[in-house]
Amino acid sequence: MAKSANEIKRGIVKKHAVGHDENLLSDMLPVYYTRYFPQNIFCRWLACGNSPQPLSNRELSFTLADDVYIRPSISRHDAVVLARELVFDIDLTDYDEVRTCCQEAKVCDKCWKFMVIACDIIHKSLKDDFGFQNILWVFSGRRGIHCWVSDYEARTLDSPGRAAIADYLCLIIGGDNQNKKVHLGSDNLHSSIRRAVSIIDNISMMCYTRSRISGNIT
Repeated sequence: MAKSANEIKRGIVKKHAVGHDENLLSDMLPVYYTRYFPQNIFCRWLACGNSPQPLSNRELSFTLADDVYIRPSISRHDAVVLARELVFDIDLTDYDEVRTCCQEAKVCDKCWKFMVIACDIIHKSLKDDFGFQNILWVFSGRRGIHCWVSDYEARTLDSPGRAAIADYLCLIIGGDNQNKKVHLGSDNLHSSIRRAVSIIDNISMMCYTRSRISGNIT
């Protein structure tokens, strides 16, 4: 029996307090995509906004029930890539060595602060150091976030250019057998590193202050 919109909303509020329930998706998703999904903004983003490209040129893929993945253009041997967004993928599993509250796919408010810090650092670097302006952050749907950069200069970057930006943003050196993976070196730090350290300090102090006020210091 189909549920009314109000019943679905009440279910969303109730389930939000106890966690995600996939059994509600079949009822919630039609309501969301019919009433709330920002389709005009979404289509403008897909068409690259101020540097528009025909939506007919856009490659779309779909993930169906039971993780069935459909990518129609993969069978077109004559397809040529004209442009693609610069995308960064951040997962909380990347922080399993340092977070103490959760591991693997588990996420809580405490360890999500790592995502907040990563977003702030990368966003400021992409804007201040590279001049990118069209940046979209989206929840990946599981345990992390994706950053999509849609500036024309970013979309037309070649593979070495994309790798160079990723290397610029990375300070981690070493594999699983190396305990200390970040070496900041001397006091003469690059401005991007000093900015990142400042962001970490500010957010950490804010979290500490809130914990003191609420009495939840652990």
